[in-house]
Amino acid sequence: MRILNLFFFICITKLSFSQPIKFQQFLVDKENTDTKYNDVYFDRDGLMWVATSDGLYQFDGEDFLLFTVNIKSFENDVTTIFQDRNKVIWTGYKNGKIALLKDDSLKLFNPEEGLPVKLITSITQDSKGVMWFTTAGEGVYFLLNNRLYNINEDDGLSDNYTYKAIEDNNGYVWIGTDQGVTICNASVKNKIIKKLDYKSGLPDEIVRDMFKDVNGNIWLGTQEKGICKYNFKENKIEILTSMLNWNYGQVNSINISDNEWWIGTEDNGLINYNLRNKSLTLEYKLSETEKYNNISCVEKDKEGNVWATCNNGLIKSAGNALSFLNKIKNKNLNFIHTILSNQNNQLFFTPDQQLTRLTQTDKEESIKEYQITNSKKLIDIVSLYEDKCGYIWVGTMGEGLFRVNPETGVKQKISGLNSIEKANVLSIAARDNELWIATLSGVVKCNLPDDCNTDFLNVTFSSMESQKEIGNYFVYKVFVDSKKRVWIGTDGKGLTCYDGTNFINYNKKNGLTSDVIYSITEDSNGNIWFSTLEGGIYKFDGKKFINYTVVNGLSESTSSSIIYDGNNHIVIVTHKGIDLLNTTSGMVENITQENYLDKIEADLNSITKDDFGNIWIGTQNGIIKFNSNFRSMYSAAVPVIKKVMLLADGKFVKPNTTLKYHQNNISIDFAGLWYTNPRQVNYQYQLVGYNKQWITTKDKRIIFSDLQPGNYQFKLRASAINNFENASETTFNFSISNPIWKEIWFRISAVILITFLILYYLKIRERNIKRLQTLEKEKIKFQLDTLKSQVNPHFLFNSFNTLISIIEKDKDIAVEYVENLSAFFRNIVTYRDKDFITLDEEMKLSAAYYFLQQKRFGKYLTMNVNIEKEKLDMLVPPLVVQILIENAIKHNAVSKETTLTIDVFTKDNRLIVKNNLNVKRSIEASTQTGLENIINRYRLLTRNEIEITKTEKEFIVSLPLIEIKT
Repeated sequence: MRILNLFFFICITKLSFSQPIKFQQFLVDKENTDTKYNDVYFDRDGLMWVATSDGLYQFDGEDFLLFTVNIKSFENDVTTIFQDRNKVIWTGYKNGKIALLKDDSLKLFNPEEGLPVKLITSITQDSKGVMWFTTAGEGVYFLLNNRLYNINEDDGLSDNYTYKAIEDNNGYVWIGTDQGVTICNASVKNKIIKKLDYKSGLPDEIVRDMFKDVNGNIWLGTQEKGICKYNFKENKIEILTSMLNWNYGQVNSINISDNEWWIGTEDNGLINYNLRNKSLTLEYKLSETEKYNNISCVEKDKEGNVWATCNNGLIKSAGNALSFLNKIKNKNLNFIHTILSNQNNQLFFTPDQQLTRLTQTDKEESIKEYQITNSKKLIDIVSLYEDKCGYIWVGTMGEGLFRVNPETGVKQKISGLNSIEKANVLSIAARDNELWIATLSGVVKCNLPDDCNTDFLNVTFSSMESQKEIGNYFVYKVFVDSKKRVWIGTDGKGLTCYDGTNFINYNKKNGLTSDVIYSITEDSNGNIWFSTLEGGIYKFDGKKFINYTVVNGLSESTSSSIIYDGNNHIVIVTHKGIDLLNTTSGMVENITQENYLDKIEADLNSITKDDFGNIWIGTQNGIIKFNSNFRSMYSAAVPVIKKVMLLADGKFVKPNTTLKYHQNNISIDFAGLWYTNPRQVNYQYQLVGYNKQWITTKDKRIIFSDLQPGNYQFKLRASAINNFENASETTFNFSISNPIWKEIWFRISAVILITFLILYYLKIRERNIKRLQTLEKEKIKFQLDTLKSQVNPHFLFNSFNTLISIIEKDKDIAVEYVENLSAFFRNIVTYRDKDFITLDEEMKLSAAYYFLQQKRFGKYLTMNVNIEKEKLDMLVPPLVVQILIENAIKHNAVSKETTLTIDVFTKDNRLIVKNNLNVKRSIEASTQTGLENIINRYRLLTRNEIEITKTEKEFIVSLPLIEIKT
C-alpha cells in the first residue's frame, strides 16, 4: 500500500472558494453618470419602478420612462416607491415631499396638515388601508381618514430618525429607528404598543431595514450586526450563528425567499446566504468580484432574477439560479471534459487531463487532485461514474478505464479484455451488477462481483456484437432508466434499448429525423428524452416520439448534453446557452448570452446533478452551476397594458370607459414582462369588435383609427418563445357611443317627424329641396371664405415680427427683405380668391416665403425640394406649403445646435412636407389655425384626407394632390 501511495500524486488543498454571479448593469441615461439609484420596486402587475435622483422611472426590462413633478425648480430626487391597494404609485422625496402617479403624471400630495421637510425613507400601507411614511428626522406619519398624523419622540417613538415601516400579522406597524424598533398603532390616542432595544435582545439598536417572511417572522437588518429574526411563535429575538461574526458593515436592504438571503450593504456590496442542511451558509459576496457597492435596495422579480440599486446603477443577476466556477487556487479552469456529483454531493471534474474533487461543507470548501494517467501523455478524462460503494470509475481517451478510491486515491487499471485496455471510454452506466461501457469500438458489458467495497475488483467482460445488436461501433452515451432498461445512443444508427432480453433499435424508420444520438435522460414520469445531431430533442413515452426543435423554442437544434432537473424541466446545453424544456407543457425558456451566459463550449454529456437540485455543467472555460429551484420558471412573459390614450387630445382612457363617437382614434402601449430576456418577447393582440384574428407583432404600441361605435375588448398576450398556446392574457374594455342621430330613440322620433312632414309638406317638397341645396352651397362657400380670411392676418403677424428683428440687425438686408415681402403679398392677392392653384405656383409662393425666413435664420434653416416634374400641374389649396413651413419654424428651435431641415417632395400623388423635431422648451403663442386650417380646407374642397405622422425625431404631413379634371 505504501508503494501505491507513492505511485499516486494526491494534492489536498483548502481554498477560499466562490462562485461568481454575473450581473448586468442598466443605466437610465448612459451619459449621466451622476444619477443616484435609491430604490427599486415591483408593482402588482410585475412592472418595475426605479427611484433616482432624476425622478421616477418605469422600466419594462428594455425601456426607461421618466416621470417627474412638473413644478419649476422642484427637486425630483425620489427616495422610495410604493403601490397602494388601489394600484396608485406613491413616491417619497429627499425634500420630504410626497407625490402620487395619476394619469401618467406625478401630482404632489398636499394634506391640510402639511408635509415633512425631511427625507422620506419608506412608504407602506397596512391591512386597514392606512398609509405610513417614515422620515429621516421627523419620526413617522400615518394617513387616517384623509388626515395626516405624526408620531415622534414626544409620543414615545424610540427615535425621530426612522428607516422602514412594516406591518406584522397582528396588524401593528413596526418602525425601524436609530434606537431600536417601535411597534405602532394607527390610533390617535394609543399610538405606541411596544419597543424593542438592547434589553429585548437586539444585537444593534440601529435598525435600517425589515423583512417579513412567509411564516410571519420579521427579520431586522442592523447597522453593524448583520440581520436577526424576531420569532413570533416564541415571542423573542433570535440571532443566527452565521451572524455572530458579521463583518460586512451596514445593512441597507434585506430580501428573503426560496431559502436564500440577499443582503445589500453599504460598503461590501451584495451578500448572499443560502439555507443548506438547515444551516445558513455564505454563498456569495459581490464586492469580491464586482465593482458594485453601496447597495440601497434588493428585490426579486417573478422569474427569480435578483435586482439591486447601487452607486453604479441598477443591476440584475439570475441569483443562485446561475453561478460560475472559473478558478481554483488562482488557476483558470479549462477543458472540463466531464463532471460528476457523487452520493456525498462532492463534485468530481477533469480540468487539464487531471481528476479533481471539490468538497463543500457548511464550514469550509476544499479540493483534492488525483493523477490518473501519466501527465506527460496528456490523456483526457472524458467520463465518470460512481458505483454503489462510492468508488469512482474514470474513462479516458486512449488509456481505457480506471477505478479510484476517492478517499485514499488508490486506483485500479481495469483489464481483462483487449478492447478495453486502450479504449476511448465515452460513457459509463450500471444495471445491477453490470457496468455498461460506451466506447468508440462499441459497448462493453463489465460483470461486477456482489462485494465491491475493495480497492481491487475481479471483473469479467461480455462484448456486444455491435453491428448486429447495437447497430454501430461508435457509441456516445449509455443510460440505465428506472425500469433497468439500458439505452444506447449511437453515431448514425439511432437509439437502441436493451430490456434485459432483447435489443430494440429506433431510427429514422421510426420517425426520427436524425440517427446521431448524443445524450439521454429520464423524467419523473418514466419518459425517455434524448438529444440528436441537428434534429432537436425527442421525448419517448414507450409508444410514440415527440420532437422539439427551434420551432418550439429551442435555441439550437443540436445540444451537447441533457439532464432532468427534478423540477419538471429538461436542462438542455447548447452552443448558445441553456434551454429549459417543461416536461408538462412543452414550453421552453432560453438562458443565453443576451441575459447571463457567454458562448458555451461544452463537451458531450459533461453534466451532472447533485442532491440540492444543482445542475453542474463542465465547459472549456470552467463550470456553470444552475438551479431551477431558485427560479419561478414562468413559461411565458406577463402581458401588461401600460396606457391607453386618445390621439386627438392625448387624454388617458381608463378601463370600461365609454367614449364619444368622435373619440375613435386611440393608441395602446403595452409590454411583456420577461426580465430574463425582454428582447425575446413577441406579442399577439386582438381588438374584439374590430378584428377576429390574433395579430403577431414585436411592436409595443398599437394605433386604432376611425373606430366605429360599439363595444371593444383589447386582448393582449406575450411570449418569450413565440409560442402562444399557453401564454397568459390581459384585456382592456372600452366602448364608443353612437352619435345622437344613430341612437334608437332619435331614429324613431326622426321617422315619426319625417313622416308627418312628408304628409304635411308634400306639395312644397321640391321647393324646399332646392332651398336646402342653395343654403348648403352658401354654407360651404361661407366656411371656405372664412378659412381663407384666417391666412393673411396669421402670416402678416409673423412677417412683421421677423422684419422688426431684421431691421435691428442689418438695414440693408431689411430693405431686401421688404422687397421680397412685397412681392410675396402681391402673389397672395393674386391667388386669394382661388380654391386651388397648381403645385408649381404653390412652390413659387413657398420659395418666396422660405427666402424671407432663410434671411432670418441663415444656414441653420434648410429646405430641400424634390418635386417630380409631371406633378407640377396638379392642384393644391393655396398657401398650404407656406403654412407648414411656418409651423415647422414656429414649433421648433432653430439655432447652431439645433438646425432645422425641411424636406418637400412628391410620392404617389401626394405632397410630403417633413421636418426634424427640435421642440422648443417654451412654445410661442399660437392661434392654432395653421394646421387646422389646412385640414378643414381639404375636408371642404375634396374627400381626400391629409395624413399627419409624428415620431420622436420627425413631423411629417402628407397632402393629397388633386388632378385637373378635363
